[in-house]
Amino acid sequence: MKYRAEIDGLRALAVLPVILFHAGFDLFSGGYVGVDVFFVISGYLITTIIVNELEDRRFSLLGFYERRARRILPALCLVVLVTIPFAWMWLTPKDMKDFAQSVLAVGTFSSNILFWRESGYFESAAELKPLLHTWSLAVEEQYYILFPLFLMLCWKLGAALRHRVLIGLLVLIFIGSLAIGHWGAIHKPAAAFFLLPTRGWELLLGAFCALYLRNREIQTGALTNQVLSTVGVFMIVLACCAFDEYTPTPSLITLIPTLGAVLVILFAREGALTHRILSFAPVVGIGLISYSAYLWHQPLFALLKYHFVDDLHNLTGIAAILGSAALAYLSWKYVEAPFRNSSFMTRKAILTTSAAALLALALFGGLVSMNTANALEAFRKNYYNVTQIESVTSADQFYNGQEDVVILWGDSYADAISYPLGEVLNEAGIGLKALIKHSCPSILGTLRNEPKRLGVHFAGDCKAHNEAQLSDIEALAHEGRARYVVMLSAYLWYLDGRNTDGAPILIDEDEPDLTAAQLIPQNLRATAEQLQVLGLTPIIIMPYPIYGDLEKDLRRGEADITIPTQAADAASTLLMQGMQDNDFLAIDARGVLCGSNTDECAVFLNDGTQPYLWYDGSHLSRFGAEEIAEQVKAIVNATGLK
Repeated sequence: MKYRAEIDGLRALAVLPVILFHAGFDLFSGGYVGVDVFFVISGYLITTIIVNELEDRRFSLLGFYERRARRILPALCLVVLVTIPFAWMWLTPKDMKDFAQSVLAVGTFSSNILFWRESGYFESAAELKPLLHTWSLAVEEQYYILFPLFLMLCWKLGAALRHRVLIGLLVLIFIGSLAIGHWGAIHKPAAAFFLLPTRGWELLLGAFCALYLRNREIQTGALTNQVLSTVGVFMIVLACCAFDEYTPTPSLITLIPTLGAVLVILFAREGALTHRILSFAPVVGIGLISYSAYLWHQPLFALLKYHFVDDLHNLTGIAAILGSAALAYLSWKYVEAPFRNSSFMTRKAILTTSAAALLALALFGGLVSMNTANALEAFRKNYYNVTQIESVTSADQFYNGQEDVVILWGDSYADAISYPLGEVLNEAGIGLKALIKHSCPSILGTLRNEPKRLGVHFAGDCKAHNEAQLSDIEALAHEGRARYVVMLSAYLWYLDGRNTDGAPILIDEDEPDLTAAQLIPQNLRATAEQLQVLGLTPIIIMPYPIYGDLEKDLRRGEADITIPTQAADAASTLLMQGMQDNDFLAIDARGVLCGSNTDECAVFLNDGTQPYLWYDGSHLSRFGAEEIAEQVKAIVNATGLK
């Protein structure tokens, strides 16, 4: 295959926006489409190589996988090995478990499946995953397990039939993949983003370029080449700057950068300005180290943000980018280039070594993940009691047919106090019935306002859940076993939170135009009144301060951490105003957790000598939950239940 320097230049145009996007530069809000461009380039180059070798009757699967191993694995293994000790030193048990699973996924080319299940690429926590970017390598390797076999089968047909069958099948697969990708980007965005069936069409675009150019030169004139290749570059740059995390990807709109890459591949010919720019030595140099740059930037950025800084803006980001470039150059010169030389190692040696390296990564990831899971379980037992997101939990171990029962109703905030509360109530001979669904507040008549394009269906789930739990509450009330319903939800989040469209998280079922400040006090009061009709007394745990960056500060060894209380105070005042003249009980969680200090709340007990009260900045740790549980117990005991 004739070397085309402008293709390396196109690689530079693909990798730079990805790095700038991950560094947090707002101008490149769509820089992630560089990966889409990489897919097109890969499809073009690999298809060209395979087809040429099939035509010359010298293609072999072993030879193909040898080249893939030389190209992909040495630098990849190096980056993973260098990342492991830093992850070991700095990551919390939970994050180390996740990291170990990602190492296992790298060793089995299943990173895209892992990160799909963890969802999603644009979440704030995703940027702290050192190996998040390996999802795209997994997509490519899965594709190249299947694609060479497909081409080999087609080449067994006669020359005339082969072309029609090959093009016909590829067009059908392309249309199907694009259609599934577009649908998935709207309805199942995480799956669409990470999985091969919804990404395959991008690689096939490159394959179409290869098949079109096979034994054929572009006959267009210099002006046409100049215009079309310039349009292609413009389409890529436009997507890098105009797309953002809310742009459905991959979808029909992703044709903008991918068709832009196609135009560059087809028309950036000698004589065109785009050819001269993309063939300019420094640009080609960036393209040559683009794979190593792609490998190094994510773990470097993630670990920096994890342990040292919150954001990589301005000088910090530039320094991180330059560091990535330096590491990329070194690994390209001393790892990539030598291993790609066929005289460096024999085919048998490279394939054997590659298999051993992948097996070692998989074993390491699996074993560390298992061992870390044990540490995480101990960590959670001491600090946190929340189960998996979206799950409906019922702490039945604290409800065993007791004569007197306290009901706990709420979302993950309630789940966080369920075990300590169950323990202290059981000690008094009182049962706890926990009715919990994460992300669903115990406020009747409200819907979670999530756009359907995110594939989230909280609205119907929350409504059905609350209606079902109200039936359970009615049953316990009619039996005369329950007197109190403890209500706790993420009131601050529901009051101020916005979904990905910028709209309020909660809406009223009948009056969707109500603001959160109107809706939540009104519907919380109505919910409390409905409980009172059943002869129950609501105990509403008022908002407490939350601190979004708590985990980062704790990881960095900060001990003197305080949380402002103003937002919690304002939310409590709002809720209390909505409950005026209503017979209910309230627990001042902010007062319980923060004491007499009116401006800020210390995270640690007793001046830092005891564990912190929050687990993740919003959910209470076991220690914080025990403080609230004792308040509930005091109310229950005061009424003479036991």
